[in-house]
Amino acid sequence: MVSVNFKSSDWKHLIWILYAAALLLGLPFLFVHLLNIPIDFYYLVFLLSSIVFVIAYRKYSAFKIRPSLKTGWALGFILAVFAGLGFISFSLSDSLRFSEFINRLGDPIVLWRGIALGLASGVMISTLPFVIVWRSLAGHNPGNTRKIGIILTAVASIAILSFCHNLGLTGFNKMNNQIQKNVIAGLPTLLSGNPMAAALAGTFLSVSEAAQDDKKPSSPPIENIIADNPKHSGGTN
Repeated sequence: MVSVNFKSSDWKHLIWILYAAALLLGLPFLFVHLLNIPIDFYYLVFLLSSIVFVIAYRKYSAFKIRPSLKTGWALGFILAVFAGLGFISFSLSDSLRFSEFINRLGDPIVLWRGIALGLASGVMISTLPFVIVWRSLAGHNPGNTRKIGIILTAVASIAILSFCHNLGLTGFNKMNNQIQKNVIAGLPTLLSGNPMAAALAGTFLSVSEAAQDDKKPSSPPIENIIADNPKHSGGTN
């Protein structure tokens, strides 16, 4: 099942879920709706903010990143690629064939939007909830019953963080199915215990969605893109 060698904290450690929720709700609300910045600049802000958040979490919670990356890495990679291929297959349609999809991957803008947003949201939304919940609730040598409870709690946390980011981006009216996608992107980490697995799956998801968006680099701010094209979700939110 889940096997991670994180050192356990206590339940108060869950406060970091609230910190992440506040960040994910506040960033798009401030930069997208109040400042009305271009989409690519928002992606940069989101990526840099996620890096700062992870550094702060690592410093103040004594989280050792390097040992955790060795946990279940093979299974995590396989599950992440499997989930990623599923995301890509669902993104293909009559309007976006496989050959056209491959051609769009050669566009630096598509790669930038997909990778930047995928990594940021994969870590913030699909990876950190598992890490935080596990370190808060696992204790020493948790049994299968506790592991199942941790996974369910982590899934609920992923859903909450995904909801907050979508709410900040689009409001209540355009949630689409991003919460479900983020939960699926989180499964490789939930099942393998490797933190980077969800980030890799999230990147696959975001790249596949960026390839569907035929907007050019001079496209309008993200809120206008979302309003004009409800299918466009801004990647993994």
